[in-house]
This record gives sequence, C-alpha cells and structure tokens, in this order.
Amino acid sequence: MGASDYAEVASAYEAERSRFEDLAERIEVALERDLGSAGVYCEVSSRAKEVQSFVKKALREGYADPLAEIGDKAGVRVIVPYLEDVTRVEAVVAALCLVDDREQKLEALAYDQLGYLGVHLDLRPRPDLLTGQPDLGPDSPELENLHAELQIHSKAQSAWAVVSHDLLYKPPVESPKEAKRAITRLVALVELFDGEVDRLRKLIASDPDYAEMAVAAELDDRLLHFTPRSPDRKLSLLSVPFLVHLYGCPPAEVVSIHIDPYLKANRQKLQDIYEAYADDETANPLLTQPEAFLIFERLQNDRDQLKENWPVDSLSLELLEGMALIAGIDL
Repeated sequence: MGASDYAEVASAYEAERSRFEDLAERIEVALERDLGSAGVYCEVSSRAKEVQSFVKKALREGYADPLAEIGDKAGVRVIVPYLEDVTRVEAVVAALCLVDDREQKLEALAYDQLGYLGVHLDLRPRPDLLTGQPDLGPDSPELENLHAELQIHSKAQSAWAVVSHDLLYKPPVESPKEAKRAITRLVALVELFDGEVDRLRKLIASDPDYAEMAVAAELDDRLLHFTPRSPDRKLSLLSVPFLVHLYGCPPAEVVSIHIDPYLKANRQKLQDIYEAYADDETANPLLTQPEAFLIFERLQNDRDQLKENWPVDSLSLELLEGMALIAGIDL
C-alpha cells in the first residue's frame, strides 16, 4: 500500500468494521459461556481494530491488500490463571471455530528478541456459532468466512505483553548486548514463573494434608457451571475440611461418589436457584462457594448430622439456615 492510499484504505475498512465488531463480540460471549461450562476460570475480552490502528499497521507493514492481509481486524483475548489451562481453552475454541493457523509465539522468537508470548490462533466461526441463539443474537450469515485472531495468555504472559508493547518502540537497529541480555532474562522469568506455579500446584495437590481442600478445588469447576463469581479460598477453609469428613470416605472419592450424582439429579433445581440469586448482592455468601454443593447435598441426604456438626465457632448457624431456606429444605 502506498502512503497516499491511506484515505481509501481507511474508508474501505470503516465500511467493514462493524462486521468484525459483531464477530469479535459473538466469539467473546460464546467463549465466556462455554469456558464457564467447562469449568475454566479466565478473563475474556474482545475488540474490533480501530480504523486508525488498521491504517497505521497497513502503512507500517507495507501490505499490498490490507483488508485481505491484516488478520487481527477482529481480536479476542483469553487470560487464564495457569499455563495448563491453555489446552482446555483451545479445546473449547475448536468446538466453536475453525482454526486455520496456530502459532506458539515463543517458538517464533529468537532468544534475544522482543515480542508477545502465548498462543495465537487464526479463526473462522463454525456455522453453529452464527445461528440464532438467545445469548448470541439472531442468525448472522454475513459473518461467515470472516477471520478473527484469538490470543491465549497466562497472567504472566499478559503482563509481559503490556511491557513488551512499550519496549517495542525502539529504533530498527541492532540492540546492544546489555539490552539483549535484559530481554533474555525477562522472557526467561515469564517462563520460569509459569513453570514454577505449575510445579507448586502439583506439589500442593500431592500433599496428604491438602486432601480435603483438593475437594474444593475440584468443585470449583462444577461451580462455574452455575455462577461466574469467583469463590473466596480462605472462606472455604472454614467449612470444607469438616464437610468432607462428614462423608466417611476418602476425600478423593467425595465428588465422584456423592456430589456428581447429586448435581446430575438436581441440575435444573440448582440452575433455577443460581439464576434467581444472580444479581442479589445480599445473598448468602456460601451460595457462591464450592462448598455450597457439599452443604446442599448433606441438607438433602443427612441434614441432622450436618446441623449437629456445623462449626458454629467459625460460621454462624444462620448461614446454614439460610442455605437450607434457599434449597427449600426445612432444617
């Protein structure tokens, strides 16, 4: 593209931008919905590239046909807490979109080169994503074959993306050795942080003293099926150990033997409960905790034992009575 063509390019993209905005938003909403159902805690955002940003990229890169060659006109970003969640995100994405290209950004960088980290995917929506759905809107056949770019980052990679974006404003000359060493250390730190977090999580999970709280971690995934609100980990410490002990079986078996069957049998009832309290900021705080399922299940199957053993020194009996009221059970 010649420098004199910028007005024409800007006009052409401006006429098309609303479609890419619709595509990005549609993918964002579908991902938030399906990642929640898959039990993946994450942050999802989207945007359509601004006209000025589009034109500047076209000028900077010298594209012959910017509308065809610039692939991030619709952009979606997913930030996950842990690196191991990336593969779970990709599985959900593949069910919604056709993945034309996948790039692991670190593999494309030299050891001393600045750039973004994470996984970047070039996507096109599958037909089912464009059919009319209550949460996604009406049929949108006009979005078929449009491309979007999806970035999947860990939180550490996301922080690096912000910093490296600013550092990229440098002259196009060979970096001095000191700068190359600094870049290498920073990129290594991002990798080291994610790797050590993953190692630490596995180490903690293998500790026998963590067995009861591992139940809460497992229930976190189930909780996301009903509410997007994040639980308070420290609050779980006050009730989960005693609740797990009520089952009289190894902690590793509590979810599979007791909770999953309960959730399957009561899914519609629970969906109705969480929908009714979705916007209630004064609702019982235990309702949006993973231990809610332990409480509901015990209220249904052994309420007397639950009430007798409730830890009144740390949690008032009124909290349990409130949960029983929500569940429609006479305590």
